[in-house]
Amino acid sequence: LVSASAPEWADGRLGLTMAPPADAALGAWEISVGDGDAESGRLKLWVDDLPQHDVPSVESVRISEATNRVAWPVSVWSLMDRPGLVTGFGVALRKGQSVVFDLSAQRLGAKGDFQLTVLDAHGRTVASNDSVAGQPDPALVLTVPADGDYHVRVSEVTYAGSPDHYFRLSCGELPFVTGLFPSSVPAERGGAIQLYGANLPDDGRLVLPGSESGEHGLPEPARSWRSRRDWKVLSTEDPVRTEAEPNDDPVSANPVPVPVVMNGQLGSAAGALPADVDGFRFPARQGVTYALETTASQRGSLADTRIT
Repeated sequence: LVSASAPEWADGRLGLTMAPPADAALGAWEISVGDGDAESGRLKLWVDDLPQHDVPSVESVRISEATNRVAWPVSVWSLMDRPGLVTGFGVALRKGQSVVFDLSAQRLGAKGDFQLTVLDAHGRTVASNDSVAGQPDPALVLTVPADGDYHVRVSEVTYAGSPDHYFRLSCGELPFVTGLFPSSVPAERGGAIQLYGANLPDDGRLVLPGSESGEHGLPEPARSWRSRRDWKVLSTEDPVRTEAEPNDDPVSANPVPVPVVMNGQLGSAAGALPADVDGFRFPARQGVTYALETTASQRGSLADTRIT
């Protein structure tokens, strides 16, 4: 990042306008102040490709009087600097839109346990969320049920407030990645992967080229799509296989070579199978020690795996 203007002192504060390079990655950059000999603590400065809009918080009893309206897509910022405040704004939506609401607070270093609620013009709750997959910052993907005006409301669940209770809410028909499969491809030739989420071009299908062994981030444009994590795919020299159903018992277990990297899914995108088990069988020799390891949560999966 480079300063686009000279520093300006006003009321004991130093004001800067920062300009990121055209090819700057989205996300957190660090900024500090120094004199050549010493450096201050570092603060995060977030680079975004959405318009930024400040919406003031109000007393909760006055939320129905809030007149703030925003245009999509947008990143809304708000501060709840004392207890009992609520942030709200209105937006016009169309039936069938897939709208992403992604709130960042603790991910930004802020305090606060926030709840995100979308209400229709009659004040009825359409959707609400206060956390996602163990992450305290809420998110919603809403398929709009009808044309009309909607109200987006953010509240602090514990009714707390301070100068550190702030958040950013990114909203719109944004490409939003929530998962991928498979998570491993052959290093020599690469392979196809499927991204899951909302508003993904080409239905989320990507073809990764061959690459060196190791973990690799998603290529552009997928790398710039919004997500809760930095998704990576493992390129490996070992044989790569994908499980084939049915394989829920020893009789139907998939035969695999050794060594091998297996890609498996418990359940399916079409509908979870309540008792899905993935079984594999491999040739083993007496006296040889074999290592079996699963990677699930490390790659963003919600699965809590067990090897038997």
